[in-house]
Amino acid sequence: MRDGAELVAAVREADGLIIAAEAPYGSVSVLVKNALEYIEDLAGDVRPYLEDRIVGIIALAHRDQARAGAVQALRGVVHALRAGRLRLRRVSPTTDAPLTRRQDPQRI
Repeated sequence: MRDGAELVAAVREADGLIIAAEAPYGSVSVLVKNALEYIEDLAGDVRPYLEDRIVGIIALAHRDQARAGAVQALRGVVHALRAGRLRLRRVSPTTDAPLTRRQDPQRI
């Protein structure tokens, strides 16, 4: 996607979508939040916002609590955007273990 207009056009035509977000600190990044704000452009449509669309959400983070917090945040946003059916709530660990001071003190 190059700009918000492409995103809005794709969501307008979709019957469902999957929102996946990295959530290292228990919330969703500003980049994902900004992308979701474009859905406001669908307010005047026959199917406004995410109405009558199936939505899945995926949160990726190192810690269980961070993943769960991100899923809750996305769930709240998706329901506020009138998604009728939330079919997938996936909480997945990332593939890399978090660094500790012993492993790499220069990167902490």
